[in-house]
Amino acid sequence: TNDESKIFPADISENNTQLLSFKSTVYQTDKLLNGQVVTGAIADADKPKVITATVPKSTKTKDFLTGTTTNTSITYGDYYLPQQSITNVNNGYAVTTSNFEYIHNLAGIGSDYFVGRPESKTETIQAYGDTKSVKEEYYARKT
Repeated sequence: TNDESKIFPADISENNTQLLSFKSTVYQTDKLLNGQVVTGAIADADKPKVITATVPKSTKTKDFLTGTTTNTSITYGDYYLPQQSITNVNNGYAVTTSNFEYIHNLAGIGSDYFVGRPESKTETIQAYGDTKSVKEEYYARKT
């Protein structure tokens, strides 16, 4: 097409059926000072010490060819590692819940120090009136 309004539409949203697909992501941004989330004003002397953590909180996708809508939400635990992810297809047609567990060794020295080593992932899938659960466990082997 030569119509620029169809190539670059003014309405980029899930309501524009002229699109083939749509995806939006909502992010959570936290400012941390000495490991604590700061919500108010930050003193000039503390600004160099501030760390900004930005993580995806939720995503929404829509495939206009198939009519499939997918909503995913993620919650985070320690060290901003994903703790749970819930994916909902077509408002409950199928729901996948994934729970993640991690191990940390903050007292370790050298290669024995680690943060966020995956320990397990439990996934529950509900679709067609049925439920399936799977648990994967991970371990690290020393060589």
